[in-house]
Amino acid sequence: MGLQNYVGMQNAYLLPLLAAGIVLIGYVVFSQKLKYDPRFANDFSNRLYALSFVKPFVWFVNPNEEDPKVRKLEREIRRAGLGDVLNYRAFVSFQVLLFIVEIVLYLFFFFFLEEIIRFFDFIFRITEPTTGDFTMVKLVIALIFLFALFIPREYVSRRAKRNEFKFTQELSVIQLSIILMLRAKRPLSEILYFLGRNQTQYRRIFEKAYRIYLRNKQDCWNYLRKEFEGTGFVDTIDVLANIDNYSRDETVYVLEHQLETLIQLAEEGKHKGAAFGNLFSQFSMAVPFIGVGLLGALPFAMYIFSMISEQTNQTSIF
Repeated sequence: MGLQNYVGMQNAYLLPLLAAGIVLIGYVVFSQKLKYDPRFANDFSNRLYALSFVKPFVWFVNPNEEDPKVRKLEREIRRAGLGDVLNYRAFVSFQVLLFIVEIVLYLFFFFFLEEIIRFFDFIFRITEPTTGDFTMVKLVIALIFLFALFIPREYVSRRAKRNEFKFTQELSVIQLSIILMLRAKRPLSEILYFLGRNQTQYRRIFEKAYRIYLRNKQDCWNYLRKEFEGTGFVDTIDVLANIDNYSRDETVYVLEHQLETLIQLAEEGKHKGAAFGNLFSQFSMAVPFIGVGLLGALPFAMYIFSMISEQTNQTSIF
């Protein structure tokens, strides 16, 4: 017990350093002197974006926005419906910030785990103090923090995949609306305005596209290509961008053929969704059996860990 108290006193000087690290992180993120160009309505998102230009965050940011990995992450963020609060730079800054916070927290647990356990022993009035080698506990904490680093990216990816099906299902309706308005001799500006006013999940995309179109047509088509990247609707955008090079009847003819492709892709998406649903239902039925198996394996795992602990103690004695 005296040795544990001595070790605790030896580590006591680290507590102010860790506290200073936490204060420094908070100051860097929330300092009012931080200069940034607002990109989002959310203040914290704007600060994350600004941090992407500051060391050490900038070391982890790929400045090439055309890099395939960067474009893939940007597309996943948009598909996940998080484009209003995140972009590539803000997301990378968040991951780096999470990593720094986890390092500080892990150092706190690493050096003061015994003191924390004794504190809980006192709070819960445990008569026999908890003692032993806490190396395994520290290792588990490290693994938890390590897995936590992958949670943000996994969350964005899963949410994007879940929304991907919904995102592509109404594209055929948009395509049909464009065809009908072209047949009615409507100009492209009016078509974009109508799509921006229509109550669909693409409303905000076409609202912004309409405003860009009034300023610069080429920027409008580039924006739409970026928003619908990875879908068959990009071909429609290319046709509309080159509408001046062909007659309106030829344009409608091409769009009608592309409409069949969009409908076919939507049907394939439905089949994939149904197959995934069946797989998920089968897996959910297996969960209770998996739980029973894990409960049965728990005593065996505890026995293995106890043997490892005893072997470690014997090795340390010799």
